[in-house]
Amino acid sequence: MLMFVYGFYAVCLCWLTECQTGTFGRPIGTPRQDVTKGDCPDTNNAWGGPSAVNYNQQILLIGGIQGWFGHCYNSVEMLDLNDENPKWDSNLSSMGENRSAFASTLLNGLVYCAGGSNDNGRLSSCESYNPE
Repeated sequence: MLMFVYGFYAVCLCWLTECQTGTFGRPIGTPRQDVTKGDCPDTNNAWGGPSAVNYNQQILLIGGIQGWFGHCYNSVEMLDLNDENPKWDSNLSSMGENRSAFASTLLNGLVYCAGGSNDNGRLSSCESYNPE
């Protein structure tokens, strides 16, 4: 079974920290006490609508859009949580199609990206990406 999870606005960074600290199930509206701005570095780009997956303790931030009505990206950034001082690496191969606000999942070492939109409108396509 292939299950897609929609990641919007890089909230994956907070989600990942919540999972590691056991605070994921806190009641809605309860303020976060355990995560500060210094817990992870800023990404190399300011964007909206990327999707994210956890790949071998690395966060892959995929696609996205510049501003609200800007250009969609096919870029991929990686944050290696195994590094002592993790930094975002954008020197990775790109996806085949620019897309924003899409679902992604990891299966058998490949990242699958489906749906979303690009500069021309909504997408029904699905593609696989090899992070190696």
